[in-house]
Amino acid sequence: MPVTRAGRSATAWSPDSVGWPCLCFTNNKVYAEQLVPITSGAAEAIRARQAEVARCWPVSPRLFPALTTNPDGARAFTLRRPAPAHGPPAGRPG
Repeated sequence: MPVTRAGRSATAWSPDSVGWPCLCFTNNKVYAEQLVPITSGAAEAIRARQAEVARCWPVSPRLFPALTTNPDGARAFTLRRPAPAHGPPAGRPG
């Protein structure tokens, strides 16, 4: 499933200079695209996930799009943390 980033087409995984699969992602902390080596099994799992997402959202740029209120697949899936309890944790001074 192609993804457009910085004016070029890419996939969530791509081969490095010698052909090993690498995960391609944008590191928002340092504002740079990075490649991380992955196993061929992980690359196959990513391909399967891309195919699954393409069946529901043919043009989604996400590997894990949000499941609700997301007709085009553009919003990313996020985990929300539970609201913190009021007051300090037990056994700690406040």
